[in-house]
Amino acid sequence: MTMERTRMIAVSVDCGTTHTSVAWIHPDSTNVRFIDTWPGTQTPSTRVPTRIAYSSKKRVLQNEAWGYMITEDHVASSWVKLLLEPEVTEKIIADDNKQWKDFVGIFHRPGGRDPTSIIRDFLDRLRKYSETHIKRKCNDDDLGILPFAYILTVPATWSEVAISSMKKAARAAGFRGIAGDNPLVLSEPEAALTTMLCDPLIPIQAGDGVVVCDCGGGTLDIGTYFIHQKEIGDYRTVSNYTDPSGGSTMIDREFYAVASEKLKLKKLRRSVFSPTGRLMSDFESAKRDFEGTIGQEIGDIQYPTSTGSHNNSVDMLALQYPLIVTICDVLTAQINRAHDLIGRPVIKHVYVSGAAAHSVYLYNAIQRLFANSQITVYRHQTPEIAVAEGAARWARRNLLSVEQLDRHYGVESSGPPVGAMDLDNQEPRAPQRSPVSWVFKVGDQCSIGELRTATFTCRVFQDFPFAVINIYDAVPRPMAGQNNAIYGSKDFHFLIFVPRMK
Repeated sequence: MTMERTRMIAVSVDCGTTHTSVAWIHPDSTNVRFIDTWPGTQTPSTRVPTRIAYSSKKRVLQNEAWGYMITEDHVASSWVKLLLEPEVTEKIIADDNKQWKDFVGIFHRPGGRDPTSIIRDFLDRLRKYSETHIKRKCNDDDLGILPFAYILTVPATWSEVAISSMKKAARAAGFRGIAGDNPLVLSEPEAALTTMLCDPLIPIQAGDGVVVCDCGGGTLDIGTYFIHQKEIGDYRTVSNYTDPSGGSTMIDREFYAVASEKLKLKKLRRSVFSPTGRLMSDFESAKRDFEGTIGQEIGDIQYPTSTGSHNNSVDMLALQYPLIVTICDVLTAQINRAHDLIGRPVIKHVYVSGAAAHSVYLYNAIQRLFANSQITVYRHQTPEIAVAEGAARWARRNLLSVEQLDRHYGVESSGPPVGAMDLDNQEPRAPQRSPVSWVFKVGDQCSIGELRTATFTCRVFQDFPFAVINIYDAVPRPMAGQNNAIYGSKDFHFLIFVPRMK
């Protein structure tokens, strides 16, 4: 039961390779809201292109040239987020045998700018616009205007170096966390998992395994989790996987090759393939609607050239099939790996999120893949916002300052504990091994981050001066001999010191 909450507005920023979403929750509400109006467009959208433009002459940042406001007269920077992870950049460049990267203009760094500074410039514009939007909405809904606590989402397998660079850029752009320091950070699959855990219509139970398949614009992120309870954060990560070029832009690259071949590359301007241009907007709609029919073509997309607009047909199956096969193969491999790591088949749910999950073809393919298994496939009704929504809920959960515990927590010991509480040997009963020192008890009111210590004995040997300490949780009066060993289902830390043997 929640006792207190830090009064801040939780703001999540899902800064994706191709698009960015911003969600927020006010402490006086449980509703997740999204910024859905952006400068440069009259069409409501929960996403804005992750692009920023610089003057093509003076190399000076245009005041409002970002997102939808970018035109063909600007020198735009796109996909710069991936430059924070050098190995990822090298892989994409090595795979780009059709020079799509150079023609579309991704990874462009006007004036030789550092990637961190480009991301900072984009996030600075995003933050200023977002805060103005949120304050206006708070006034409209009679909600108090409070300080902001930001959380960023990052790919599941990003290195500490890349995460540190993203934090540096965000902090320089004015992003702050709960204590006024660095913003919080959460992996994209974990954020989508949080949205799934908060969905009352998805029947997740303790002991279930879940695979989150986040199919974004630029990357494919897959996280595998073992669920302890259907609560935010009450799980452990089994494995993570990221394909930096496995998003829906894999289809765009093939489309570029087909279109440029049909229309002669020299007649196409770079702006034609801009993410905000008419051509790619029409193609994006066609991708989503395609159902995987053999021979189905699309012929209503116009290709603007210097000599006018041309209609032509594209075999959408040929464009999408390689990506669908890749995603299904990776999903199968990750599920098999999870079963090997856990020692039994525990995966019961697959959750598909990300912009590419809008694809009818992709969703149907994943459903067919697991049609004859124990695995059920789910998809957020608006899959491109699942990550931002979950991150906002996760941040709101971390704004709790005091919580009343709903179970006991303790550590295994080989002798009577000193400083641990006495439960009169009634509840909970320890597993049938060594005694358990119960450090936290049901009903305790604990501050987030609170540390308690207890001194207890453990057996070590001269030739092996280490001890494996089991951590347990238990609800009141568990069955005798029930082993409730857990590993990190609650964010409490036990400091265990083993004296050096002489």
